[in-house]
Amino acid sequence: MRRARSGFGLLEALIAMTILTLMVGAILSLYTKGQQTFINESAQADAIEQSRYPLAWITRDVKMSTGIEATWGSYTTSADTLILKVPSVDANGLIIDLEVNWDRVIYRIQGNRLLRIVDALDGISARVDRTRVLGDGMASLTFLYYDSGGALLNTNFGTAASVQPALAARRHGALRTFTESLNTEIKLRNK
Repeated sequence: MRRARSGFGLLEALIAMTILTLMVGAILSLYTKGQQTFINESAQADAIEQSRYPLAWITRDVKMSTGIEATWGSYTTSADTLILKVPSVDANGLIIDLEVNWDRVIYRIQGNRLLRIVDALDGISARVDRTRVLGDGMASLTFLYYDSGGALLNTNFGTAASVQPALAARRHGALRTFTESLNTEIKLRNK
């Protein structure tokens, strides 16, 4: 008389282990792909945000400015540098003197950092140079200048009525690098 077998044999155990290994591999692969997608989408969103924040600063300063300076100190307005002439204000936010006193706001890329350099009057007589990093990981910053008729200016940027900044930020994701660019055209005040 034979007894009924109980438990698994070697062949059944090997088949179960193979199926389990395939299932764990599929789940890990799905998890890894999900993580890569999340990291890549986060990097892409960060690149867009890194462009949006400085572009808001540039837009605000261009709208407040009364003109573009050809040169200021060691800086020259060009396709990658913008020098704005803005009214000087005191600690209370009141304009000091429109006839004599002006501040300069300079935007430029140094390495991969976007700098906003303010050469401003502090009080009435002393000039203070304040540099602020608006973003790291910048791929490029370019400016196009247009006259009041909408024609592109290649020289004599001081006559510009509007500026079109284009800012690109770079972020590294999972196995990919994202470069996102934003641009806009901004009219100068009273132009």
